[in-house]
Amino acid sequence: MLRSLDQREDGYEIFEVTSIDDLDFASLVPMMDLAWKVDYADEARLDFDEAVLRKMMPGSFWVAVLVCSSDGAPVGFELALERTLRVREQTLRAYYASVFTVCADHRRKGIGRWILEAINQLVFEEHEADVIVSTFHEGHAGSPAVQSTFDRISRWGVERFHASPIWSRRLDKEPLAPLEAPLRFLRISGSGEGPSADASSLDDLIRAEFETSFALDTSLGAQYLNPAGEASGAHVYELGLERRCLLCFNVVPLKVNDRQLRPIGQLQFLLAPGCSEAEIERVVHQMGLFLADRGCFALSLVDMGMIPRGVLERLGFSPTEGFITFAARGPKSTIAAFEGLRPPFFVDFM
Repeated sequence: MLRSLDQREDGYEIFEVTSIDDLDFASLVPMMDLAWKVDYADEARLDFDEAVLRKMMPGSFWVAVLVCSSDGAPVGFELALERTLRVREQTLRAYYASVFTVCADHRRKGIGRWILEAINQLVFEEHEADVIVSTFHEGHAGSPAVQSTFDRISRWGVERFHASPIWSRRLDKEPLAPLEAPLRFLRISGSGEGPSADASSLDDLIRAEFETSFALDTSLGAQYLNPAGEASGAHVYELGLERRCLLCFNVVPLKVNDRQLRPIGQLQFLLAPGCSEAEIERVVHQMGLFLADRGCFALSLVDMGMIPRGVLERLGFSPTEGFITFAARGPKSTIAAFEGLRPPFFVDFM
């Protein structure tokens, strides 16, 4: 059941969500949908429906807070996913914060800061995390509230360590050409046998190739290495001469205002040690065909230095106007490790 963390005199109450079954999706999802529709009026946005939220909350690898008004209606929410984060030589206990939402009719009442303070309490004090990682869509709600909240805490702050536009490519209007002799690939999982051994060896490669990376464990592994999951996955492509390429993806529903769109395919991670641009291009091309077959009308990614720009351009990707900024927040002594980081990064965006 929900655990009450605090209550205000005006009737608002904030809770820790202790089980995904605590959530009344029938009231939570419409509240979030309306809030995001206000923030993204006439723009495409991710549709955080019940299926997406359940996928983002695997097992016990998350914490979440919920704010309700005096009549019990949800008016605010945030989720933080447990991650292992490697930054240069450090290994940090991290949480990836997402879906920060405040109902449009209840803003400018301090609810956003209240949510962020509650997440801080759960993540840093109760779960002994080192840092929170998050993304900001520049020009949209969220970033100012996070910044002002951490500015109020002595010796804490926010370090923005990478920014990129969202790159996209339509698949419906300009389909990718079929590939002759498609590459052999294996879908890996963390199920304990067979492909899980590949996950372990790939994680060693990730550590060696990236100075900033999420490990393939906790919520990351539960999402991308779930053998039963259809909306996320991890493929290893065989390129010959013992060369392999890992590519992880999400299938995400989109909306514009009240109009439901077909899903997009997000390319999240690429690990391709020793591979040529031509080989990487072939892998991304084949993944595009795979996602088109699953109903995706477009591909998208945030450029974290994994895929050469020439590959993106030859495959028809182009940058959009909006920028996604990756940020670390927490004690200044910890987030100092993020200063001067340079891509490539192995961190995802949702």
